[in-house]
Amino acid sequence: MKIAPMVTVLCAVILTCPFDAHAGGSANPSCANSDKVVRFDFTGAQQSFVVPANAISALYIEANGAQGGSGQLGGNGSVGGEGGRGGFVSGNRAASSGTTLNIFIGGQGTTTLGGFNGGADGGNSNAGGGGGATDIRVGGVAPGNRILAAGGGGGGGRGGCEASTVAGGNGGASGQSGADGTSAPTSGGVAGGGSGAVGTAGGAAGLGCAGFLGTNGLTSVDSTGGAGGSGQACCCFSAQSIPAGGGGGGGFLGGGGGGGGSAGTPGCSGNDKGAGGGGAGGTNFTGGLTNASVTAASNFGNGNVLICYISTDLIFKNGFD
Repeated sequence: MKIAPMVTVLCAVILTCPFDAHAGGSANPSCANSDKVVRFDFTGAQQSFVVPANAISALYIEANGAQGGSGQLGGNGSVGGEGGRGGFVSGNRAASSGTTLNIFIGGQGTTTLGGFNGGADGGNSNAGGGGGATDIRVGGVAPGNRILAAGGGGGGGRGGCEASTVAGGNGGASGQSGADGTSAPTSGGVAGGGSGAVGTAGGAAGLGCAGFLGTNGLTSVDSTGGAGGSGQACCCFSAQSIPAGGGGGGGFLGGGGGGGGSAGTPGCSGNDKGAGGGGAGGTNFTGGLTNASVTAASNFGNGNVLICYISTDLIFKNGFD
């Protein structure tokens, strides 16, 4: 007579437990309903997570790519372009106990230097470097083993001169193109700003006087962004600036680098220079996830990763409380 009530109570608790379905594999966890949440922040090196024996459901993963660096001020206070924001990807991943997830977290680009894991340098030591991608690799550490990638933002171009309004192009957010650098007005036309990078392709140098041009931004190579183009060093005698292009962000495919600004007009009037173009953001990837979601312009600063799962600890807790 005493056994039946005990069994009835236990079954009632287990059947009404919201996590029982996960134990049977009919639903997916999230960080909101998981009892185990593991966070990984930027270190500048590979990190790893081994799926523990007490994980009883698919993993839920959130990853943020890193932001690109900003370009320096140009001559006469013209502003540099802002670094693009890193991407956010999330989703579920089936993983057996003992499986190793190799984690690479992107570093934020600085003025000039690209961030860890694929961010490219800005040009001329004065434009923003691209942000690094955040990715996870299973079955090896080669890029071909990636199950997800949150792209890094592109770097901003440096401001031009002589006018204070010659702003550098902003870097693109993950998966987005960079903005063109502003062209500088002269008495005979405009001195061309560098073009923003479009996808993996580098941006073109600005139009200007032959022999006094910037250089094109570089096209990306696989997961690494393309470096920003150089800005022209001559001219702008009262408000100097060397308006380089921003570097591309790292990603499943890296973004191209922004083009450098050029001096004078195609007719060679004026000594003004256009601003540098922004680098493109690296692309996102969710091919190894289910129930995947992507937000392009999401993250400021360095990247990070959250891994969440439901464990046997929670099932026993809910079953016997």
